[in-house]
Amino acid sequence: MLDLTSALPTVKQRIVVGHQPNKMVLNRSQTRLYVANGNSDSVSVIDTAEDRVVEEIDTTAPKVLFPNRKGLKGSNPNSLALSPDERFLYVTNGGTNAVAVIHLGKAEGMHHEDESHDDKDEAKHARSRVIGLIPTGWYPNAVSLNKDGTWLYVVNGKSNAGPNPGACRDTLSIAPGSLGPCSGRNVYIWQLTKAGFMSLPLPSGRDLVELTWQVAQNNKFPLAARRQGDHTIMAFLRDKIKHVIYIVKENRTYDQVLGDLEVGNGDPSLTLFPEPLSPNHHALAREFVTLDTFYDSGEVSGDGWNWSTAARTTDFTEKTVPVNYVGRGLTYDWEGTNRDINVGYATVTERQAANPLTPGDPDLLPGTADVAAPDGPGGEAGTGYLWDAALRKGLSLRNYGFFGDGLRYSLPSTDPAYVPVVRDPFAQGIVQFFPAKPALQNTSDLYFRGYDQTNADFWLFKEWEREFDAYAVHGNLPNLMFVRFPHDHFGNFATAIDGVNTPDTQMADNDYAVGLLVEKVSKSPFKDDTLIFIIEDDAQNGGDHVDAHRSIAYVVGPYVKQGAEFTTAAVKHVAGQAMTVLATIELG
Repeated sequence: MLDLTSALPTVKQRIVVGHQPNKMVLNRSQTRLYVANGNSDSVSVIDTAEDRVVEEIDTTAPKVLFPNRKGLKGSNPNSLALSPDERFLYVTNGGTNAVAVIHLGKAEGMHHEDESHDDKDEAKHARSRVIGLIPTGWYPNAVSLNKDGTWLYVVNGKSNAGPNPGACRDTLSIAPGSLGPCSGRNVYIWQLTKAGFMSLPLPSGRDLVELTWQVAQNNKFPLAARRQGDHTIMAFLRDKIKHVIYIVKENRTYDQVLGDLEVGNGDPSLTLFPEPLSPNHHALAREFVTLDTFYDSGEVSGDGWNWSTAARTTDFTEKTVPVNYVGRGLTYDWEGTNRDINVGYATVTERQAANPLTPGDPDLLPGTADVAAPDGPGGEAGTGYLWDAALRKGLSLRNYGFFGDGLRYSLPSTDPAYVPVVRDPFAQGIVQFFPAKPALQNTSDLYFRGYDQTNADFWLFKEWEREFDAYAVHGNLPNLMFVRFPHDHFGNFATAIDGVNTPDTQMADNDYAVGLLVEKVSKSPFKDDTLIFIIEDDAQNGGDHVDAHRSIAYVVGPYVKQGAEFTTAAVKHVAGQAMTVLATIELG
C-alpha cells in the first residue's frame, strides 16, 4: 500500500497475498480488492477497511471436477473482471487456456449497506468458488465484460505457429550478419506466434456445464481422462522400471533430423542432418518408436527449459521471455539466475565462491527466491520441478548439466574467474558446474560442464560414464538422472575444441554422445530396469512442414521395443508434449 497524500509516495503497509501477484480489481464501493496470484493459482480477497486478506479462492476448476488434493499448480491466473452486479468474478487462467467463472461468496458479492443481519450470519458460511470454466485460445491474459455483463471479451497471448518450412536459423553461413536475410523471412517461431481476441455471449446453465467439461478434457483433468488401460500399463511399468535417464538436447525440429526417415510424416527436403550425420537418432527411431507428432511445449529455451523440467511455466516467464528474445531488455532469468545472480546460493559468500565476480552487496537478491521458479504442490515456493518431485518421494537423483550458472564460461581466457574447457576435468580437479537450484547443490556432478558450445558432448559423455561405471560396480544407480547434451544447439565455431566447429560436426558429436550413452546402459546391469527419455528443449532453430513446435523425442529401453509387449506402434501418431514425458516419468 502506498500513501499518496505526501509529496513523495511512501510505503504505508504490505499485505501478504499469494505468489507472483499481478492483476487487481476493486469493487465499486472499494471495499474489496481482488488480486490474481499467478504462481499460487488463486485470487486473494482483501478487505480494504481492515487491509487484510479475508479469503483465498482457488481458480483452477470446480472442486467436484478437479479436487486437486495434492495442490498441483499451473493455472496461472493473470487477469480479472467483475460482473456488473458483482456476484461473479471472471479470471483468465493462462496456463489452462480458460476463463474461470467464480461465484463470489455472499459477503463478497453484496454491498455492505445492503446486508441484513440475517445476510451477514449466512455470509459467514458462504465461500467463493469456481462454478464453471470457459475454453479460450492459447494463454489468455486479459478479460472484460460489456456494460450489462452479457458479453465476454478475452485477449489470448499466443497462437499456434503452424508450419515454418522457410525457417533457417543457424543454417546459413556463420559470417557476421548472415542471419539477417533469415530473420527477414518472418518465419521464426516468435514471428509466427500471434496474440488474438475473442468475444462470446456469456454462457450459463447447460452451456457452461458443457464448456467446463471441454476445458477438463483439453487439460486432461483426472476425472475427464481416466483410462483403465493406461493405469494397467503404468502399474506394470512401475513394478519393472527402477531407473529413468532423462536427456534434454537443444532446438531441433522433426524434419531437420528425421525428415528423411522412411516412416513417419517427414519432409526430406527440409532434412539438414540426415542419417549419415545422425545415424543414432535414426537407429533409435527405427528400433524403438517413431514419434512424429511430438511438440515442444515452449517456443524457445527460456520457456522451453521450464516446460521440460516442470511441465509448466509461470506467468512471469510467459510474459518476459518474448521481450528478452526480441532484444528489448531483461536478463535471462529462467534457469536459476536472476539478473545474472545465481540465486541457487543463498549468501554472498556462497555466490562468490561459485563466481568471484558476484557483487558483495548482501541486499542484492538475498536468499534463494527465484522469480521464474514454479511453485510446488501445496504452494511450496519455487519447488515445482521434476527433481523436487523426486526428492519429495524419497528417490535418489543425479544431475548432469541442468540449470547451472555458465557465466564464467564466457569470460576471456585471461580472466582469473574463467573456467576452461578440459577433456578430463575430474582427473585435473577443475570444477566445471555451479548449480543454480538449491535442490541440485548436492545432487549435481560438478565435473560435468553445463551449456557451452565450445565443449564437445563426447567429453560430457565421458564424465557421465565415469560415474555410471562406479554405479555399475556398486549397484547403486540413482532412480533419476538428468543429462544435458547441448551440442545440437550449434555455436562457438571459432573456439570449439577438437575441430568440432560446424553445424554438421556438432550434430554428429551430439548424435555420437547419445548413442554412446544408450549403448552403455544397454550393456550394463541396469539394462532391464532403466528407461531413457530423450527430447529437445524447444524447436526454435529449424524448419518443419507441420508446425514450428514439432520436434524429436525418443523412449528407449525395455518394454518399448517394436513388437514386444506394451509396445507402441512403429509410428506413434498420437500427439505428445514435454509435459507428457514428465507425467510419464512421474507416474512411473
